[in-house]
Amino acid sequence: MKNIVTLSLCLAVLLVAGAVCYYVAIALPRASAARLEFEKQKYAAEQVARETAEKKRKQADFQRQLDYQYCDDEAEKEYWEFIRLNGTPVSGQKDVWTTPAWVRKEGAAKKTAYVAGCLARLGSK
Repeated sequence: MKNIVTLSLCLAVLLVAGAVCYYVAIALPRASAARLEFEKQKYAAEQVARETAEKKRKQADFQRQLDYQYCDDEAEKEYWEFIRLNGTPVSGQKDVWTTPAWVRKEGAAKKTAYVAGCLARLGSK
């Protein structure tokens, strides 16, 4: 009877030791590998999201620059049209106009207002 109890205790200890060894040698590394793989995928997804956001930001910046250039060019045309309507051409010189100071000042103010209005219409800032 004593031998059976001792044998039972030894088997119980071996069973517990085997379970601990299985956990440490097999289950824990698998769980760690799965967690590591999850973290890698999470990092890769975050990296893609950051790159996509950066690309969109750069595209938006480029579009704003194009919008500003377009508006500035159109405002420049409007400015010179205003100068031609309110100024006097200098004889002998192409595209040279004399204007009073108030015309140049008002033309510059109109140009600034035109650019602001154009950017507002295009939705740029």
